[in-house]
Amino acid sequence: MSEKIIEISGLTKEYSFYDSLNILNFFRRKKKKKIALQDINFSIASSDGEIFSILGHNGSGKTTLLKILSGILKPTKCSKIEVLGFNPFDRPIEFKKKISVVNSSRLKLWLDLSINDNIDIFCAIYDINRENCNEFIDGFIDRMKLGNLLDKPIRLFSLGEKIKSELLISFLHSPKLIFLDEPTIGLDIETQYEIRHFLKDYAKKNNSTIILTTHNIADIEYLSDQIIILKNGIKTFQGSKDLFFKKEKIDKVYNLRFVFTSLENSYLKKFEEQFPELEIIISKNNIEILFVGYDDTVKIIKWFENSSDLINFERKDATLENFLRLSGNKNEQ
Repeated sequence: MSEKIIEISGLTKEYSFYDSLNILNFFRRKKKKKIALQDINFSIASSDGEIFSILGHNGSGKTTLLKILSGILKPTKCSKIEVLGFNPFDRPIEFKKKISVVNSSRLKLWLDLSINDNIDIFCAIYDINRENCNEFIDGFIDRMKLGNLLDKPIRLFSLGEKIKSELLISFLHSPKLIFLDEPTIGLDIETQYEIRHFLKDYAKKNNSTIILTTHNIADIEYLSDQIIILKNGIKTFQGSKDLFFKKEKIDKVYNLRFVFTSLENSYLKKFEEQFPELEIIISKNNIEILFVGYDDTVKIIKWFENSSDLINFERKDATLENFLRLSGNKNEQ
């Protein structure tokens, strides 16, 4: 039996807070609870450099789950939690030496120091000899084009240069499990490309596991081997990217958009009665129909083609981004 990298059962996280203070509740503020994660169960077996993406709309619990797995937060209750064979909340030294956490909105870097100074500091923190990781450092600096910045204060860097520097110091100790919270957010296309390819190559070369959260469709499509979907703190899917596309009927299906000069309610009602199982979004004089198979596409086009009010028609391949946006809209309603 293969060793489990992560094993979780019955994980729930609740946040407590009080009503906002005003003159009516000054002495009797009500305590409320928000469930961030609810009864999460999943495991990740030993993987050959696989990358897992945790997906979901804002507020679905993605970052909370990463913080719990890395030992930053404690769950409200949990039947079992093991990460690399450790309880992450005990935070033993051996556990911390095997993981790395990269949060693009909260950098670990000492911003008033240079890259070289930060490397020396984090080598000391992880009790490693800089000479033993010079090959990785030199390769990373050359790959990410940081050579002319080594002795400049990081505070003067662009966002992309800061994220690259954060990745450099986060991978110095050759972690076996890496947690990344939206690593490419706000970056230009070229920097995103460089970071994605570095992460893919590192995972395969070092047989490491990467778990990331992202809203960037390019991250998902290029990096993901496995996908975990969270909706309102509940895990709704775990499996391969290909299985997810098949399960959600995203592969080889289309999004259709019809534009009319005007739309009558009676006309729409007849259409919905004819195609009751379709995902339909109506806005002004537009009809968008999501995740339509080829056969239904032909039927729908024939339904609308004789309408004298039809002025435009578009057909696009459906993507994972469409599904996530739809999932978010449903949960916000």
